[in-house]
Amino acid sequence: MIPLSELFIVQPETPEEVDELLPDLKRMVLQVPGAEAWIDEYAQLIRDYPQYLTLIYHNNKPVAYIQIADNEGFESIGKDSLEFEGSVLPEYREHGLTLSIAPMVIRKAFKTTGKRKMLAKIDPDNKEAQIAIAALGFQRVEPHPDLPLPDKVIYKLKRRDALSR
Repeated sequence: MIPLSELFIVQPETPEEVDELLPDLKRMVLQVPGAEAWIDEYAQLIRDYPQYLTLIYHNNKPVAYIQIADNEGFESIGKDSLEFEGSVLPEYREHGLTLSIAPMVIRKAFKTTGKRKMLAKIDPDNKEAQIAIAALGFQRVEPHPDLPLPDKVIYKLKRRDALSR
């Protein structure tokens, strides 16, 4: 477990601050297979909604990010929902980063937006992510019929559950 005192957490508030962080964010996001196809569009959405990005650094190196998407900017996640996504560099997994940082980010997102639920769409083969998301209090659910996602496993966290943790 890496102590919080050794981490540097950045949450940009303006598009200009996002621009400064984009090289680090791109290095993180490009760890995801196929990200080259959508990274520029993703970067633009983050510029439009900078308050939903959290970058985590250790020893001046970006090691993880959390992105909370709001349906205000992302049409695919459903009314009154937020979407949780993120990634941790392989060599930093199992160091407690998700469990130590994500609850703070999740609570802030719920308090700021007033949304009632948060979804996480995870690749069925990514067992580590499913374990981590469940440890954060997310419950596995069936996809809503209006959001057919046959290639993803869906987890949901209710606002009241997140704020009571």
